[in-house]
Amino acid sequence: MLDLWLAMFHGLDDPSLAAAIVAHIGDPEAGRYFPTPADILRCSRPPARDHAATWEAILARIARGRYELADLLDPTEARALASIGGSWEIRMADTDSKLPRLRKRFLAACKGDPVAHRAVEARESFRALPGGRDGGR
Repeated sequence: MLDLWLAMFHGLDDPSLAAAIVAHIGDPEAGRYFPTPADILRCSRPPARDHAATWEAILARIARGRYELADLLDPTEARALASIGGSWEIRMADTDSKLPRLRKRFLAACKGDPVAHRAVEARESFRALPGGRDGGR
């Protein structure tokens, strides 16, 4: 039985496994019960990012005239920003009408909306075509 339990955690090193167990025990609700493997795996994952807060940080930077956002975004958010047209699209947006739609599309893309990802792939394909932005290079 112990082998089965340990096999479920094959991707975790010993310090990460110990930290996840301690995190489960320290949880006021779940920690009252013996942990299941799912409980431990849940505690081993990094906390989810608040993409809405990232959106607000993007707007604040652009309002200050800072358009380089690479240090602010994780890979998912960077791809989501590209799917809505990048920081250029946000700069050119009319705050009353376009920004709420851009925010909605950004958050949907962060959650893995396949339509948003197809938009990025289509844009990248266009740029690679002869006559596209990259001139087919």
